[in-house]
Parts: sequence; C-alpha cells; structure tokens
Amino acid sequence: MMKLAIVLFLLGLCIVSVHMQAPDEDEILPRALDIDLLEEDQLLPVLTANDMLSSESEDGKVAQVLPSSESEDIMESKSEGSEETKDVLESDPGEVTDLMNLSRMSEQAELFTFLTKGSHIQYTPQWQFSSIHKYAFKFKTLQAQAILLYEQFTLPSISTPLYSLLIAVKNGQLYMEYKYGTTREEVFMGKGLNNDKYHDVYINKDDTTGVINIDLDQLQPTSKTVKDYYKSEVGETRAAVTVYIGGAPESIASSLGPEYHQFIGCMSGIQFSGADDSIESGFGPITPTSSNAVEAGCLDKCETDNRCVRGKCINLYTTVSCDCFNTEYQGDLCGISPVTTATLRGYEYLTYQLYTKLDAAHSRTNKISISFKTLNSDGILFYGFGELPVKNQIAASLKDAKVNIYINMGDHPMDLTIGSDLDDNNWHKLVILHEGPVVEVMLDGKTDSLTTKGDEHYLHLNPSFFIGGGEGLVDVMGFEKFSGCIKEVYYNSISVLELLSEQSNKVALHGTATPQFGCQTVSPPPMTFINKQASVVMTVPKETEIGISLSFKTKETSSRLLFSLLTVYRNNETTMGKYEIRLREGFLYFVMMSDVNDKTTEIGMQSPQKHNDAQWRDITVTFKNNLGSMSVNGKVVRTMTYDIKNFTTSDIAVLGFVPNQNTEGFAGCMRNVKLQSTLVNPHIVIQQANTQHVILNDCAYKDFCKEGNPCEHDSTCISDYVTYRCECGDTGYIGKTCHFSKLESSCDQYYQAGAIRTGVWQIDVDGAGPLNSSYVYCYMNGVHATTVIDNNLGNGSLVRGPQKKNSTLHIEYRDFTEQQLRWIVSQDNCSQSMSYDCYLAPLELSRYTWFRAANNTKTFYSFATDGRKQCPCAADKTCGDIPDLTCKCDSNYRAKSTDEGVQTISELLPIVEATFIQTGGAESEGKLSLGPLLCQQQKNWTNDNVLTVTESEAILEVPTWKASQLSFSFRLTNSSGVLLYQAPHADTLSVDSAFMIVILKSAKELLFQYSAAGQPTEFIVTSTVPLNDGKWHHLSLEHHKQEIRVKMDLEVSIHTLLASLGPFDGPLYISGFLRDQELLKPKFGNTVGCFKNMFIDGIPIDLPEIAKQSGDVRFRPGCMPSCSPNPCENAAVCNEYWGTYTCTCQNMFAHSGANCEVNLNANPVMFVEQSEFIHTMYQKEATPVTDFFTTDIMLSFRTYLHSVVLLYANDEMNNFVQLHIDAKNNLVFTYNSGRDIVQAAISLKTANTGQWNQLLVRRTPQATTLIVNDVTSVIQKPITKLVEYSMAPWNDDLLELINPGRGPSDPAPYTQYFIGGVRSTMSQNRVGNFAGCLTGLKFGDTIIDLQERIKTIPSISPSCDSACTPSPCKSAGLCVEKWGHNVGSCDCKATSYDGPLCDQDIGGHFNGENLIMYRLNLGDISSLSETVIFTFSTMTHTNVTDLWLLLAVEASSSYSDFIAIYLDTDGSIAVDVNLGELNPATVRIAGKYDDGMRHLVTYRRKEADITLQVDSSSASYKIYSKEYGLDQPTQLWLGGIESVDPRFSQYIKYQGCISNVYFETGGLIVRPLQAALNYNSVNDPNVEVRPAGQLYERKCADFAGAAIVSTLAPSTIKPLGYTFPTGFAVGDVRSVDYIVYEPTAIAPNTAGSSVAIILIVVLLVVVLSVVAIYAYRSNKQAKKRKQHDPEGSHQEKEALRGKTEASAARADPNSNDLVGYDAENEKVAMSKSPSERSMPHPGKLQHTRELEELRTPSICADKAADNNDQTSSDDDTSSTLTDSSADEEEKRPLVYDEQRQPLMDSAELLGQLNREPLEEEFDEGQYKDGTEEESQDSFYPASAGNPLSPITEEQNPFTFNAPLATFDEFDSVAGDRSSYADSLGNGMVQSEADRASSAASDYVDAHQEASV
Repeated sequence: MMKLAIVLFLLGLCIVSVHMQAPDEDEILPRALDIDLLEEDQLLPVLTANDMLSSESEDGKVAQVLPSSESEDIMESKSEGSEETKDVLESDPGEVTDLMNLSRMSEQAELFTFLTKGSHIQYTPQWQFSSIHKYAFKFKTLQAQAILLYEQFTLPSISTPLYSLLIAVKNGQLYMEYKYGTTREEVFMGKGLNNDKYHDVYINKDDTTGVINIDLDQLQPTSKTVKDYYKSEVGETRAAVTVYIGGAPESIASSLGPEYHQFIGCMSGIQFSGADDSIESGFGPITPTSSNAVEAGCLDKCETDNRCVRGKCINLYTTVSCDCFNTEYQGDLCGISPVTTATLRGYEYLTYQLYTKLDAAHSRTNKISISFKTLNSDGILFYGFGELPVKNQIAASLKDAKVNIYINMGDHPMDLTIGSDLDDNNWHKLVILHEGPVVEVMLDGKTDSLTTKGDEHYLHLNPSFFIGGGEGLVDVMGFEKFSGCIKEVYYNSISVLELLSEQSNKVALHGTATPQFGCQTVSPPPMTFINKQASVVMTVPKETEIGISLSFKTKETSSRLLFSLLTVYRNNETTMGKYEIRLREGFLYFVMMSDVNDKTTEIGMQSPQKHNDAQWRDITVTFKNNLGSMSVNGKVVRTMTYDIKNFTTSDIAVLGFVPNQNTEGFAGCMRNVKLQSTLVNPHIVIQQANTQHVILNDCAYKDFCKEGNPCEHDSTCISDYVTYRCECGDTGYIGKTCHFSKLESSCDQYYQAGAIRTGVWQIDVDGAGPLNSSYVYCYMNGVHATTVIDNNLGNGSLVRGPQKKNSTLHIEYRDFTEQQLRWIVSQDNCSQSMSYDCYLAPLELSRYTWFRAANNTKTFYSFATDGRKQCPCAADKTCGDIPDLTCKCDSNYRAKSTDEGVQTISELLPIVEATFIQTGGAESEGKLSLGPLLCQQQKNWTNDNVLTVTESEAILEVPTWKASQLSFSFRLTNSSGVLLYQAPHADTLSVDSAFMIVILKSAKELLFQYSAAGQPTEFIVTSTVPLNDGKWHHLSLEHHKQEIRVKMDLEVSIHTLLASLGPFDGPLYISGFLRDQELLKPKFGNTVGCFKNMFIDGIPIDLPEIAKQSGDVRFRPGCMPSCSPNPCENAAVCNEYWGTYTCTCQNMFAHSGANCEVNLNANPVMFVEQSEFIHTMYQKEATPVTDFFTTDIMLSFRTYLHSVVLLYANDEMNNFVQLHIDAKNNLVFTYNSGRDIVQAAISLKTANTGQWNQLLVRRTPQATTLIVNDVTSVIQKPITKLVEYSMAPWNDDLLELINPGRGPSDPAPYTQYFIGGVRSTMSQNRVGNFAGCLTGLKFGDTIIDLQERIKTIPSISPSCDSACTPSPCKSAGLCVEKWGHNVGSCDCKATSYDGPLCDQDIGGHFNGENLIMYRLNLGDISSLSETVIFTFSTMTHTNVTDLWLLLAVEASSSYSDFIAIYLDTDGSIAVDVNLGELNPATVRIAGKYDDGMRHLVTYRRKEADITLQVDSSSASYKIYSKEYGLDQPTQLWLGGIESVDPRFSQYIKYQGCISNVYFETGGLIVRPLQAALNYNSVNDPNVEVRPAGQLYERKCADFAGAAIVSTLAPSTIKPLGYTFPTGFAVGDVRSVDYIVYEPTAIAPNTAGSSVAIILIVVLLVVVLSVVAIYAYRSNKQAKKRKQHDPEGSHQEKEALRGKTEASAARADPNSNDLVGYDAENEKVAMSKSPSERSMPHPGKLQHTRELEELRTPSICADKAADNNDQTSSDDDTSSTLTDSSADEEEKRPLVYDEQRQPLMDSAELLGQLNREPLEEEFDEGQYKDGTEEESQDSFYPASAGNPLSPITEEQNPFTFNAPLATFDEFDSVAGDRSSYADSLGNGMVQSEADRASSAASDYVDAHQEASV
C-alpha cells in the first residue's frame, strides 16, 4: 500500500504541472541591476537578495526537479520495504524525491540550476571519521549573500548539531564558518564573486588535525586550523553526515541568520572523496538523497524568454531583465520613449541607493553614465566613496567647463581631465567603464583610458551614490552643485531617473520636495538665511552713489537685510557713515547716517505697507545727488533728500547679520541681489569662507511647528525656513526638542552619579515623560540613597473619639500628585510605616476601617500587611489572647494598645485615603500615624549586580541596546580601552551597519564612535575628574531622535548626531571587541575592571548571572580589586589589574621584591661624632666581597655637614674610589683611571639640610655615571686599574684628598674600605669625617649590613632616630637636629614666619609716621656678607606715589656705605646698595607688590654677589668694585629712616605691615620686630620705636594663592622606608592675639600682662555667674514639672530636646563636637528634628525607628495632643533647660553639602522640611484646620536649572502653607445606605456627598453584606 500511495502522489503532481498555464505575454518583468555593455560576459549585473528571492519560475510555482513519469523507476530501483527510502520520503513531505533520477543527474548532467527560496540538494555521505574529507564544486550567481554548502552532524539523541560547516557567499566574498560547541572559526576569501561567472571551490577537511584548506579559483589555498573540533567517539568509525548544496531547508536556513539567503544560480562539478566504500580513496560525484526546486542544466532565460524590445537581455535564472542603455528608450522592455529628463537648479541633488545592508560587496566591473546640459562651468556630476576595507572613490565634475575624473580603488589614485567648452548649453554624454585595473572614459564619443598601478582593482562604495551634488563632500574637483539638465543617468543597468519618475525609494531628491522633470531654463537660486546669525560678506566696487536691487521674503518683523559703510567728506572733514536696509515691525526702511557716532545724522525712508508675509518683494533703493528713492515691485513708494553730496561707498557690504551691531540679522530668502554694479552669484557666494548659515534651495517656507509640534514639555516652537528650534526656557528640560529632563528620577540616581549631599533635591520621577518635577528629601547613607516624600498627616492624628464623626481622611504628599506617586512606587522599592494607637477604639478592618492607595483605585482592608484583613501581629500570633484576633486594637480592652508595621506592597502604597467608622463610646480614642513614603533603588536592583573582568580578552555579551537608554557604573585603572561595543547584526561589518563604541581615550576623555546613515563618525566627552582612578563612575546614555545625552557622573552633555542611532540588532559587548571584528576596531585595547548596575532600556541586566552562564572563569562576581588593601610595601604604588597586580616601588634602587618588601634602607646607622668610622681590610689571600673599583655603589645619607667623607676604598696598587661632600655642597665621586684621577660632581642643595639623599654610582668599562636623587652626571673615562705599585702613582695629585700612605717598597696585597671617615693621618685635614646617618650600602649585588659592622663600635648608633621626622616646623621651616640626642630646633630664616616652630607671625603696623631704629653696635668692622629676610603687605587700594622705605642699613657717618630696600611707585621692589662708590647699585624685581597681599623679601650679599628675591622671582647683580665691605654698619631702620644723610631724602616712611624681620651680618643676628614688640625675655636697649609707644602689632595679609615656600628650606625629612621615634625640644611658646583690622597700641610688657589677667578674671566671673543662674533655674523648673506630672511627659521631653538642640546649634554652629561627620565611613549623621517633640512614646511609631536607624530626620510631626496638655508643655519648655538636653548638645550633627561645607544644623534644616502639624480642636465634632508659621531660614536644595545649585526663598518648596489632611465627615442619617453600600461593594469610595448622607448603622450593615 505504501508503494501505491507514493506512486499515486507523484502522478498527481505530474498532472498538475502539465496543466499549469503559461504566463501572460504582457507581464512586467523585474529589472536587473547590471548590464553587459560591450561583450556579454564583460559587465555582469549586480542583483540584490530581494530581487533574486522574489523571482519565480514562469508558471509562478516552485520548479520541481523530477518529472513524475520517472517515479516508477524510483520505486523499482529500491527493494520493497526499503527503510532508507522511507526515511528520506518521510523526513520532509514537502520535498519531491527521485533517487534514481538524482543518480542519473549526477552521472550524466553535472549542471544544476537553483531556482528560488528553499532550493537545495541533500547528500548523506558515509564518511570514515579520523580521515580526510574533500569537496569540490563550481558556482556562479548574481547574489552577494547565498548559502553554497552546509554540513552538519547530528546524533539521534541530540537535536542540535555536534558540529556544522558553512560555505557561503557573504558580501561578495567566499566565507567559511566552522562551529563545534562554543568554538567558532571563520575565513573570508576573494572579492566580487557575485559577478555571474563560474568560480571553483575545493575544500580539504582533515578530521585528525582540525586543519581545513580552502582553494578558490585554483589560487593560493587558505588554511585554517580549528582550535577545537569534533573527534569521533570510541568505536565510532563511520557516520551519516548531512550535506546540503546550493542552500538548505527553510528550518535550517532561517537559523543561520537573515544575512544568509538561499542560493540562486548554477552549480556544477559537485564531488566528494571518502563518501562511501566505492570512492573512499577516490574523488567523484555521489548519489543525492533529496532535492528541492532544482533543475538539471544551467538555465538561460534569455534564450527561451527574451522579451526585451531593445537593449540587452540579462539572465536572472527565473526571469530576465532588460538593459536599455544607449537605446534612447526606457521601461521594463526598453519600449518607452523619450527617456526621463530632469532639471537640477543648483541647490538640488540626487542620491541613489546602490545596495541594501546585506548586499554590500566589492565590484570589479562597473558602468556609470550621464548626459548633461548646462550654462555653468562648474558643478558636480556624480560622486561615490567607500571607507571599508580601504578608502575608495569615483567622481566626475565640471571645472572650468571641462570634465575632471578622479578614481581611487584604494592604493593608487588616478585622475583625468577631458573635454572643453562644456558649458555651451548643449547635450554631452559621459560614460565610465571599469573593468578590473582598467577604466575607460568616453565623452561625446572620444575615449581615454586609465590603468591603476596598484593591487586594488575593486570598488566598494558606500550605499549612497550622489548625482549632481551632495553635502559635506570632500576630495572632489568642484564643490558646487550642478545646475542644468540631465538624462540617461545609469549605474550599471539601472536608469536612475526612471526610478525617480516612478517614485522609487531607492532614489531620493535633496534640496527641494518635488523634482522638476524636463529640461527647463535655470534661474539663479535663492539664498536662504536659515537664522538671524546668517550672513554674506560681499566685495563690491567703491562708488559715489548708492544703487541696490534685490528680492526678499521673510516672516520676521524686525531684521537687517543689508549693511555697509560710507566715507563722508564735508567741510574739509572726513567722517564714517553708514547705510542699511531694515525691517521694523514689518515695514521696510532705508537708513543713512553721515556720522555713525552722531545719532542726529540719521535719516531714512519707510515703506507704507508691511512686507513680512513670506511673499517675494522686489525692491530697489538708490541715492544720488542728495536724492533717495525706494521702489517695491517696480513702484516708487518713498523718496527723500539728504544733504550728503560727497561720499564714497565702502568696498564691503554685508547681507544679514553684522557682528557688534545692536540690530538683529535676517532670516528668510534673497535672490537677484545686485549691489552697486555687482550682480551676486549665489553659487560663488555659498562657497566663501565668510558666508555663515546660508544655503541654496527653493525657499519654500514650511511651518514646522504646525505640522505636529516637535517641541516637548510645553516649550516654545519657532519655525524658520529650513528647520525649527525649541526654546526650553524654565521648563526643566533641555535638548533640541526639550526632551531630556535636567533632573534625575530619584535620589538614588543622584547618588549613583556621585552626589553625596543629604538634603533637599529636585527629581523628575518619569524623566522625559509628561509628569512634573518635585522636591524630595534625599538621605545618602554611603551605600545608596533614600527618597523621602513627606505627607501632611500629623503624627497621632485623632481619627476616632467621642466628638468625631464617620470620616474619610484625605492625605497629600508634598509636591506630589497621585500620578507621580503611582509612577515612583512602580519604579522603585518603596515602603511606608503605619501606626494606630487605640483605647477602646478597635480597627475592625473592612467593617469599620479601610484604606485607598495612590497606586490602586480600589479600597483595601489590610494594615501594613500583604492585603489580607489583618495587622502585622497576626502573622506571629501576637495580637492578644483572644483566638483568631487579627489586630491588637480589636481586643477592645480598657488599655492602650498599638498596631504598627511597614507596608512594602507597591499596589498598596502610599496611602492617600483612610476611612474610619466611629465604634466607641465616650472614652474611645484612636490615633493614626503615617510615615513618609521611603523609596530606595530601582526594582530588580541588587547591590550584588557587580562583575569583575580580570583579563583583557574576556568580553561579555549582554542583550542588545535598542538605542533608547543605557546606564552602568565602572571602576578601572586602564590608561585607555574599550568600555562598550554595540555590534552590528550577527558580526556584519558592512559600512552602513549600525554600531556604537564607547572608549576610554585618556584619563579624562571618553570617545564615542558610531555609524549614522552609513557614515562612521565620533565625538568626545570630557570629564573634569580622572575616570581611571579606581573609583566608581556612572555613565548614562539617553538617545532621542538625532540627539544623545551623555551623563558622566554629574556632568551632562548633549550631542547632535548626523542621524538617529540604530536600530541596533547585534549583541552588546562589555569591556571590548571580539577578535574577528578588526575592521571597526580602533587603536585601543580592551579593558579590565569592575562593572555594575547596568540598565538597558530600563531593564536591569544581571551581569554575574550572564557571566556564570558563559562559563568563562575570567569573570568573577563582585568587585575584587587586588590593590585593596594595598599588598605593596614601603609606600609602593599598586597597579590594579582586577585579579592580579604589580607593585611599582617608590625607590627603584633600594626597594625590590614582588611587593617591594625588600628595603635596602631598613638598617641605618648614626655617626654621632666625627671621630668614628667603619673600616674593613682584606689582607693577603683574603678575598674581598666584591671588586670595589669596578662595581656599582649605592648609598643613602643625611647630614648637616659639608667637607666630609662618606666612603673610601683602595688597594695596594693605589687603585681607589671615594665619595665625599665638598665645601660647596657638591656630592663628589672620585676614582682613578690608570694614573689619572677623575671626578664626577653634582651640586646638591639638600646635601647638608638633614634630608635623605640617595646616590648610585653606575660603573661600565668605558664610563661612570653618578646619580644623586634625580640628578645625573656622566664621566666618559674608562675604568683602568693600576697593576704596578708606585710611590707617586698620579700624573696630577691635586684631586687626591686622601693618601693611604706609600712606602718605598711594594706593599703586601690588601684591599680595604672605610665608611663614614678615614684615619686623620690619611685625610691630612683636607676633608673631615662624617656625622649623620648612613644606610643602604651596596657594592654590586652585595649588601653591606652596616648594623652588623658597628657592633664593636659603641659610639655609632644602630638606628637613626630623628626629632625631625616628621618635621614639627611649620611654614616650611628647616628642622635641625642634634645627632644622638633626638632633639632639634627650627630654622625659620627662609620662611615668612617666626617662633620656635615657625608658626608665629610677628608683625607691626606702620602708618607713615612711625618707624623702628635698631643700633647694631658692631664696632669697626667691614661686613662682607649680609642676609635680610622679612615679609610685608600694603594696605588695600594703596596708591604708592613715592619710594616707600621698607628696611635700611646705615653705616657710620664717616663712610658712604648703605643698603636700602624699598617699594617703588610702579609696585616693584628694589634695593640700593652703596659700598663706597659714587652711585649706588640698584637691583629691581618688577611686579605689582602693592596689591595688599603678603610678599616674602630675601636679600643676600656675599662679597660682590648680590641676590634679591621676592616670593618666587629673583634677580642677581655683581658689583664691579675694589671695595666689597659694608664699612661700620651702625643702625638698622625699619619702616622709614630719620637721617641727616641727604641720600636718604628720596625715601619716605612706609604704610602697611612688616613682619618677621631677620638680619644677619658679621656674626650678629638681629630680630628688630621681636625686640620692639617685647617678645624677648629681657628688654633690648638697642631698639627704639619712634614716636615712642606708637607701634601696633599686626598680622600681615595672606599670600596670594599658595604660600611661598623657599627652595632653600625643605620642610620635612623624607624617610627612606622606615619610621623614626619623634621628640622635639621646644621652649616656652608665647601666644599672641593678632589685631587684623583695627590696630591698637601695645603697652609695655608688664602692663600688658596685667590687663590680660584682669580681663581673664572678669570673663571667668561672668561665665560662673551664668552657669549658676542656669543651674538654679533648671532645678526649679524640674521640680515644678515633677509636681505637675510625676511620671514626666514624654512629649515634654521630646520638645525640650528639640529646642535645646536648636539652641545649641545656634550657639556654636562650628563646634567640632557638633559635627556629625564620620570621616571613616564618609557618612553624614542626622539628628532628630525639633518637630519630634510631640511624637508618641518609643515603640509606638515604627517609621520613627526606621528613620532613626537611617539617621535621617522624621518629616512627620505630631501635634495631636490635648490642647491643655500641649499648652502647659509649651509654657514649660519655653523657659526650661535640662541636663539631659545639655547632653544631647554633644550629639547634634550638622548637615553638609557635597563639598562637606555645613549648610546648617539638622534642627534648622528640619524646621524647613516639616510642616508643623496643627493642633486639633474639636467643636461640635468638626475638625478645624490651622497652620503654624514655618521657619524661613535659607538652605540649599537643588533648583530646576541646576540640581546642585542653591534655590531662592521663593523657590523653596518646603515653605508652602498646605493644611493638614482633611476629613470628609458624614453623619448617621438613614435612608441613603443602598447607594453607599453599593459603591463599597464595588470596592470604591464614593464622593463626599455620598459619604455625608450615609448613616453609620446602615453603612455598617451594607458593608457587611458587600464582601468586597
């Protein structure tokens, strides 16, 4: 029966196929995409995938392979019951199988035609595994994407293939892909294989090695080794592998991806090797298993169905297409005449889409043609370019009436100029034929040829091909758009203009909306000024008259059309005038002025009508012979006279906007512009560099705002001639369409972006949605942020009581509508606390109490639970001892109780209505408290959503970004690298593929690369902080139309895109690129680091879970920095690689080891005295530890000495090396090079400053390098050792400082070294021994343990304890220590301060009248050096009109020597020095030192060398004189001088402050200010203040910017990897109160002390009195309260606490004890609010405890207490302070902003946040509203304009006077129960009218019946 059924089925199919009707002769055939112009096989069509797939056989059905008449042969060829036949036929009933015929086809006919979708031949070769398998076939096609072969191996028990092999045409290339498990390998070969020519493919697959060889067209084969490939199982020797040729079944083809189309074309020579036993070792065809839609032979439809009337027939295998080129006909059959002609008017151009994304391919043969006719000599004819894989272009343009051709196929540009006089308005025909390396150019029948010399012979253009012009084109000869007529525009076989006439979407017209067909006369195009900044600057002839004509149209009411200047000659004077044409209120004005500086010279003419109606107006303006005329549309409308005969017009005229003018520019259109005698050519003008915002188009005005207003959020839309703009104003949104909200959607979003300030912020809950913004309180706790939304229900609001009625309470949330509330609870994790305090007032949920939430329109009956009719206590059965009790308050005991809990169900949040039916009697009382709505994080957000990428090759694939919103946080240390890569679909790398790359380009730069409209482009976002600092940073991308907003932390930027992004359809990769996508890969590597909190289009991405599923161990959950904590030692820098790390040692010479744990400087020794040294000698046969004379030497030292030996080593042959510090603080290395002594020296400022210095001597055979700290010196002298002894070894012994002693006979062999000095007999007092610290001595690789060597030398200490580490000296003072005693002192000379610690600023105020004179008493000496150091600052706004003397040194009257330092009139500082010469030497430093700021002056002289330094500027001078001495200096003057010497008459007394004066000369050190201000222990008789007692102590001003630190005075001694114990000898430090603004006279020292003591005593008396009064009143009030309320009022205490806290904050807002800042955790602690004084007792209100746990203030306050109790409480607390409140003072914090600056204390802030709840009054059962005045103190929430900026008081959202929650009450009235009950039965609360008319009893009955 089975056989019979099969035969009948096949016979039926045969009959159906015989009766199929032939197609209609008039059927329109699909068009081809290419043409054969010369020979049939030279130029082949390029066919898109859609063209091929849409082609069918003639009868419209899928062609069958086998005729049904041969079905019997099939059945006979198989034995009856053959299982193989059954399996084949039953596997796919839709396929027609004829095994015998397939066998005949394989044997007799090697050609097959694959016709349509689903075409394929199936083979099932029985291959031997672990052997070599081969394939071979030929193919030809027009498709750029097609499946050629697909092989898969599937076990019966597994549905997915174990492995697969795909051979396909992909983008015109041969593509191989092998998949096994997660392994995927691929290969590309060849180019342009879709040229309809046969290509040979040979494949050799070795299953034993995984090597696959592919040979294409018998060229060099490509080999690919598969890393992981299928290997047969044990015992598995042969298996049936399925191979599909020419396609695959639809189920398989669709799984490969949309880019793989079924093959349409011909294949032949299909052969296999090892396919079965018969040909296991051979190579040949095998019998197919089945086939579908395949015909024998290679069909040529042009031979059987050529319907083309004219032109060339192109075979499409299923149908034909006609190429009409050169026939002067068009149409599908080339039977339509004439051809389409179009006119381009100079501002229009066409683009033709060459291919779609999937059809991109290289092309080796191309044909482009165009016929044109023009009067212009310049213009673009056509242009195409491509970027991938190499840059290639083809362009044709007119330049100087000639055709310029430019072609570049990637490596060899070619150009050609052909023709002439082509602007003759006659038709010219240009044809370009490309065939491999040869390009033929034909113009009007004349042919030229170009041949590329490069290796690239293909064009791979972008899909857009430009005709007649384009925007932003480059490298084109002639940028001007074409103006004229075109026809016969062909790209291969496609007529572009015919497609344009058919309105095909493959051709687009730009510049205007409607194409102009036919050949029309072209007028000059209008110039469109697109906005009021548009301008054209023209050069025109100078004339003595004005003549202007132009046409314009606009809708602007005020603008300037034209502006130019005049040179006016009048009365022998020349003035600058102007003339201009304006619009004012729509009226046209011509204005002239003879003098632009004189408004009275303006005169003009005005049109009688308005002309701003967007209609063309022709205007003419002339002015000649004092007569002006204005014409509109040929009619004179105004004339004027103006006495301005002689003038000349400027040669510059401006159309539109003129900078620096007060009037607006012009927005609209102009044409036919003639200025003076010059006619403006728009095509030339548009290319000028100074033409701005002007384009050429048809000036068709379009109101973009009326056709669907693009502006969002109520912004203002303004339309111009080319586009629109949106004025966002104060809407709170930004962007081109005002789409992007300025604000974050929650507090946590601010926190993720980097904000840390707890306080008031403005949020926009729905971002770019329609909802308004709101103010909220944000609590930042160091982990996330909590959004706090307050409500107006006072804590403990009375809802049940004897005077209360049935009521519904309406609750409002500050600044939030219900819609906003619904949104936030739907997005975030929100909660709300609830509390009900009761006394004989049961809840009776659903019977007497129910609620409604903003997120639900229906009522619900749960109390802080999941919706059931119960309270939280029911869950753990703690409601009471009554069975089945669901709430504590329902027990109805005569005792107070509380039900409380926290609601977290979003559908029940937040509560906006609460309904209460009165249930109790005269004693009943029920109070409701609702906490604020608290929202944290987004839903599905977890803190565990963090992933670490540990290796750069680990790349994680996540879901595709759909180009809406994308955000994530990252933490990395890479210098650069890829963060994100949104890939094209399925690894497609076509140029127009949509992709997006985010790259860390540098520490502060993010590079964004993307494709827009097929063009790769980029932009850069700059951050103000480093993004690779190892800290978390948050990146958010929001895309809307052609804009993308980038938020990098708190920095926001908006970027305009060339086109909208996407749509993306490929995967998104985190941290880098895939290896196989090199075409788009930039020159940046991948990144390693941490990623977290990724949201793609609002959906959270579980990064750890995706990484887990990938199985890649290079991803790790969480963020695991390897450098936290820092494993590196000795202050080394840890380099983070997120899983591994490296250490960069701080001291590359002294520190070593993987963690820099080895510290060569860890064992220092201290030479206390200069009498000791370390000596080691190796005698006779003893071997030294190293060769001291050739190896490297390293050593660290610190000392205060110079001229000392550090190290010396020598041997018996006189070879030596030596290190010492010389008298000039040079570090010197000395050694012998043979008989020469060689030195290397480095000047070292820190040589004797007590700082550590590290030196390294690097020895090489030819040179020696000395490195000290970071300074290097090189000696190019070889190391040559002496080998013979000599008593006089040196050619010159001048540099020998140490002589070891040399006898007449040869000494015995020895080598010795000295550390820290040598014997005195050796140094001969030319250099001393060392005192200080040494460490880290190393010869080559040998470390010398100094502490081990000194064990026998007690006077050398095995440590280097320092009182100067760290330095106690302030202001960069120099710490000097005494070795071995652990004490030190501060040298403050080089600072601007004084005192034992350099922290005293001893200054005096000089008012121009007073001065100081100090007698030096040096006797008869001649000073050869002086040092003067002081600081000064002038009074603010000082005007220095004379030489103000700061300091002078006067010599004896017998001599003329002096020094004078003064402030000059120009603000400079100068010093005059006279050492016996006729005229003094002057050294000056220019500057404005009279600026009121502090300046440090240093003067030094040593003999003839003078140095003057002011702050960081210095100047030097050398005195050329025989006398270098300052003879007999007698007096030092400060602030002025009183001398009879006339040379001082030019100096006047100084006005300002001078401080910290230091003078040193001849061994004398003088501090005149200290002496004058009595800072010395005894009075100094040498100091004199004039006038007496008129010196005021004053602190000078601060330095401008950073303090000046002298380069000569290091402030600290940098340790070398170890720490020292500290100690410091400090004398009695005097404290001085400096008077900054109003100086006061300082009395003598004893009197001053007495006054100070008296003041202190008075102050103590006052303080003690206040404390006594305070204690007395506190005790009295406490007793009174105790009598009034023995148990104490908790509310009273809370109020007391709040008031005391507030007073404490106001008393000392800057007290450190009040600062609630935890530096360790970087948290801001919040105190309680004063509004909490009315809160219920602890435990009553759950949300109070919540907020205290968060350490955030409660924003709900309670004043629901009884009137009398509240009043008495207020009276008590208003005048009472308690000890407990005083304790609270110590705990009160301040509130800080993000810069940690205190905004105010928390009590003040919460006074702003909390609306004081109203006292409830009960009058006849009605609730009375009232408000209490709130504090208006300033605070700093975010404003709408800038979330981080302060808001004004008017903007303060927390100062509104909203009432408390309102009650809708209803009495017990019968008769209205049904409607209300019905409404409750439907789960809805009725209106107020319904409620008011409901009776309580009826209401309860109805409610029981409703069962909602």
